[in-house]
Amino acid sequence: MAHECPRCTFVANRESIYISPQWKAKAVYEPLTFGVYTMKDWVGHTNFYLFKCSECQQASVDYLHGYTSLGSLSGLLFLSCLHCNTKLVLDSHYKNVYESEGFEPPPSPASLFFKLSWKRLLSVGSLMVIIVLLLLILLKL
Repeated sequence: MAHECPRCTFVANRESIYISPQWKAKAVYEPLTFGVYTMKDWVGHTNFYLFKCSECQQASVDYLHGYTSLGSLSGLLFLSCLHCNTKLVLDSHYKNVYESEGFEPPPSPASLFFKLSWKRLLSVGSLMVIIVLLLLILLKL
């Protein structure tokens, strides 16, 4: 039995969602909220997003999938293209999607680098290396 409520529309699968020519014209690389849908055997509903695939350039609709296991992109949500299955990995650039879903957006690479750099610098091992280097410099003077 499918979930039923006044907020959402039942669809057989994501491939059956009609994207009108007007919506196709609005498709950009940044995901846009397209509608709220439910499917067979779902207990709830979810937002679907319209986006233009960077690989095949086609307009596509999908719901958020999570979480990736793609090396440095691990732990991020993603959308998949209906036409070529290319994943649009939602990094910190797409923070509006995370926020619209009520999720904490991932940190930006710059803030993550800054945070990691200071943690490494202040770790005990690194601090010991700095002290030894300073002592060696002072002894040579």
